[in-house]
Amino acid sequence: MAYRPQFAYPPPPLGWKDEEFEYYWDGVTIPVLLQAPVNQVPLPMQADAEYRIRAFEMSGDTGMLAVRFYTARSEPLSFVPVENDLAYSGVVQGSNPVGRLPVPLNDEIVCPPGAALFVDLQLIPS
Repeated sequence: MAYRPQFAYPPPPLGWKDEEFEYYWDGVTIPVLLQAPVNQVPLPMQADAEYRIRAFEMSGDTGMLAVRFYTARSEPLSFVPVENDLAYSGVVQGSNPVGRLPVPLNDEIVCPPGAALFVDLQLIPS
């Protein structure tokens, strides 16, 4: 069996090049994100190029939150919502989180220009 390093993504198509880009969604840009529980909230992307998602990062103190992301084709990335600290942040919640680390995905998610990801949010009772 050939060796495949973890998180080794295929090269871009001929004539294309990879560019680092970050999307930032919050309660200001998408106010419904502040109203958990919510389902299938669209997280729109720009229409100028294909976007390949290779990592997620949930920054800041979100509290006890369960999250389920969907691809642009509405395919869930998990069967049930999962706690954001366990799945999508590289550090555990603290009283004053300093920052988060991106969590790489094993397989990149290819999104066509102008697509949207979707997210479910649920509060976890303490």
